[in-house]
Amino acid sequence: MRIIRLLKIIITLHRYGLYAILRNYHKTNLLANLIEGMLFFIPRVHKDKTLPQRTKLAFEHLGPVFVKFGQLLSTRQDLIDPEYVVELAKLQNQVKPFASDVAIAIVEKSLKAKIGEIFSEFDEKPAASASIAQVHKAVLRDTQQTVAVKILRPHIEKTINNDIKILKLTAWFIEKIYSDGKRLRPQEVVAEFERIILAELDFMQEAANANELRRLHQKDSHLIIIPEVYFDYCTSDVLVLEWMDGIPISHMHELAQHNIDLKKLSHNGVTIFYTQVFYYGFFHADMHPGNIMCDTRGRYIGLDFGI
Repeated sequence: MRIIRLLKIIITLHRYGLYAILRNYHKTNLLANLIEGMLFFIPRVHKDKTLPQRTKLAFEHLGPVFVKFGQLLSTRQDLIDPEYVVELAKLQNQVKPFASDVAIAIVEKSLKAKIGEIFSEFDEKPAASASIAQVHKAVLRDTQQTVAVKILRPHIEKTINNDIKILKLTAWFIEKIYSDGKRLRPQEVVAEFERIILAELDFMQEAANANELRRLHQKDSHLIIIPEVYFDYCTSDVLVLEWMDGIPISHMHELAQHNIDLKKLSHNGVTIFYTQVFYYGFFHADMHPGNIMCDTRGRYIGLDFGI
């Protein structure tokens, strides 16, 4: 299966015209010509788009692991050019959802009860779908509390392990071929990615992270809200949190419509993060726009506590 996956990646890179990156270096120009020559019969797509735009689209096509890796790269401006940072930063929460019946089956198996015994309402349409999991809105039967049910993607660990092996091979190749390879340390970047993404697969760890951050920020509730964790309904692959309504932090026009003071919001954001880092020594380390919202009172809402 790994060979099939590798072939799919090679073909996808060709379809999106990403071997153009190899043409920038004399050592790999011949390799680019060889691969593209062998795949001449496979048509290109999105020819009208820039190379960074095609890179982002190719990562989306290749699935959750590459989306997550693209997210990591978008935070490493020391490694990639600014135009790639801009495009890869758009990868947040844009992964195709898996079927709702599969999501329900995972919840029922994990919590050892029928979905109707746990929730009085369960929206089968995902509210969000990201690289590792997807989220459904629901209402707990016992308390009538509206909650977010985060469900781990099926077979994601196997997919991650296979793709990471391919990324490691690619990183080794980059380090050996390119003059800047050792300076950029691609193998260390992939190792960092592997550590991060495997840690995110345990939702009990994420539940503990969220609970600790909520405890630390109790006195800062005028600045930031952290959802409550419902531990009775949490397992390694299902996480149930208090539902949060808010405006995505990147939706500037919506913030303006609600008369949110952006200067104050920016100031508060710096205060919150520096407090986490320098005072608590415990901080949200995945603060991309898909994980941060703002309520109508101008308070931050933190989401996704895997890292």
